Amino acid sequence: MKELPSDFRDRSVEFARSKVEVVLVGGYAVAFHGRPRATK
Repeated sequence: MKELPSDFRDRSVEFARSKVEVVLVGGYAVAFHGRPRATK
């Protein structure tokens, strides 16, 4: 399994501790699954 960036991991841990239900969409998800997409 790939290591998550620390800021993303920390935010996710805080969401879990607060029992927040979330859907993550965007650049983190794309990059994590092996298709990084940089913008100009």
